[in-house]
Amino acid sequence: MCPCRCTKKIISDISGVGETGWRGGHETVNTLAAEVVRQYGGDLTAVLSDKSEDVILENIPSQGVGPHFEVSQDFVIDRVDPPYSLSANEYSRITEKLQPLVVKSAKDLSVRLIGNQFRELHDAVSKYIDLLDKNDLRLIAWSEVWGMGVIIRNILDASERHIRDRMLPELEDPAKAAIESLLTLHGPMILSTRDGQELSDQSSLFDKGRAERAVLKEATEEIAAAVSRRTDIATKSAAETVASAADAMAEGSHPERGAVYGLASVRNVMIPLVAAAVVTSPSTLGYLTMGQPGAVIATPFPLVAVEGLKKSPQFMSFISALGSKFDDAFEKDPLLWLRESARRLAPFRSFFIENKDSLLKITSKTPELRWLEKYIRLIEEDTSIN
Repeated sequence: MCPCRCTKKIISDISGVGETGWRGGHETVNTLAAEVVRQYGGDLTAVLSDKSEDVILENIPSQGVGPHFEVSQDFVIDRVDPPYSLSANEYSRITEKLQPLVVKSAKDLSVRLIGNQFRELHDAVSKYIDLLDKNDLRLIAWSEVWGMGVIIRNILDASERHIRDRMLPELEDPAKAAIESLLTLHGPMILSTRDGQELSDQSSLFDKGRAERAVLKEATEEIAAAVSRRTDIATKSAAETVASAADAMAEGSHPERGAVYGLASVRNVMIPLVAAAVVTSPSTLGYLTMGQPGAVIATPFPLVAVEGLKKSPQFMSFISALGSKFDDAFEKDPLLWLRESARRLAPFRSFFIENKDSLLKITSKTPELRWLEKYIRLIEEDTSIN
């Protein structure tokens, strides 16, 4: 059997045959690959089946509760509404009864905040209305309504402290009544939705102390700022959604709620970000096609690698994690898709290198995000190769 130390050289030589070498079809490909392997004293079948017991790559999870994101046809991350087909069971008859009342209360509060010094609160209520004021409740992103409710509560807590310290004037009585009405109705409405109940359950189990929450908030703010700066990998809508998640992690009366929402948002945005960074990376393709940790597939992509990827459930899960727009394109012409995507998705890898420290701060304190660590190391390996 060929020693593991030869694997990179074997793959490099196979990849370097060039496109002209693949014109004879699969039999020619197999003959060429086998000859290269034999030159190193090995056997092609043995190399292809010699998988390490130390599996490097874990499956990228599906997006869960929280804002949802995907890679658009422009090859940037964008915020997307929850899948319409899955929304029918996300709310109840209680939600249907309370939603119009909550919208009315929020609009009443928004009007009473115009022209006073509570601009931050007014802006948050306006965003809350934008999320909630829809005739079709299946179009409402209930996780984001939860998050904006947390932000409004945090702003109110901060405002009350500022009023006590005479840094802000007292709210007028009609505004106070509108706030009380909104908060009274928001709670039971959001808890009558599936996302609201799930976030509530997660909040009740959240056990991080103040110091750990501060570290997580700082790291999330750094990630949000980085996403905002990188217009080559994210839309303004996606950047603002991640920034709102970081804002929710303030120390209000229920800090665990903001922390859970912020981390859920980071988790969801990382799923398409990671998929974009690794789906065409040399190390990922080498691992998935050759079964060897540390294996590399060089570009241009050889036909033997493309055929292997089409049969890899893990690779196809990367395609799915990018979003809904890529499955058909890959199936239609996988080689063309790989070549184009390798160029268009390259900026995503630099994002992980630039923000590695902030991401590792989050993963070190969040077990459900530990899967990110292996991908960060993989992306680092690709950077050293290039």
